[in-house]
Amino acid sequence: MTPPLLKTKTYIPTVQPALVGLASALAGGCPARQLVLTGEGDGSATAFALGMTAGAALTHNFALAKPCVEGAMEVTISPAGMIAVVLGLVVCLLFGFGMRERETPPPSGG
Repeated sequence: MTPPLLKTKTYIPTVQPALVGLASALAGGCPARQLVLTGEGDGSATAFALGMTAGAALTHNFALAKPCVEGAMEVTISPAGMIAVVLGLVVCLLFGFGMRERETPPPSGG
């Protein structure tokens, strides 16, 4: 039996994990770590967990990932889902490059 993701296009197992990894790196750690920090009362980790939940709800409600058909193991992604993943990757890259620390030149002493 072939795992579900191996039956889909190459796009799915390469771009989606890149988005998850980039978003997790920007958030400061893996989603499990963010959930632990949420339990400890960290506000930014709580925002991450709520965003993760909202993203899952939007994906489900707008059918961005098509559910498996009865008896089939194939997992597919809708064209709107592909666009959403690419847009998410672009947004994460913009945030990453926009929020990086800039090196300030040393003060000129003279």
